[in-house]
Amino acid sequence: MGAKTACPGRQVVALSGDGGLQFSVQELATAAQSGLPLPVVVFDDGGYGGIREERAARGDEPVAVGLPSVDLPALARAYGGQGTVARSPEELAAALSTALTTPGPSIVTVPQESAR
Repeated sequence: MGAKTACPGRQVVALSGDGGLQFSVQELATAAQSGLPLPVVVFDDGGYGGIREERAARGDEPVAVGLPSVDLPALARAYGGQGTVARSPEELAAALSTALTTPGPSIVTVPQESAR
């Protein structure tokens, strides 16, 4: 939001994981109120993937790093934005093209199937 507000004429895309997004998901409400196009690409690996990988690399059991599946595109729509799932590079490009010109928040979820 800060980057888009500071430079409204520039294209801004936020990148997040599904776990990380849920720490700041309320920003979708701010994006909806501002009407600024704000695409958020969410890499959905079913939890806190970075923490999961750190624990595995240390040989520790990855406890409490999984999250239940959340329909994040539906959440964007609930805030008055748009949302979609991109399962290929082509789908991601098309979703971003639309999101960059659509007022308000857009969530493009990219499933990370191998992490589940």
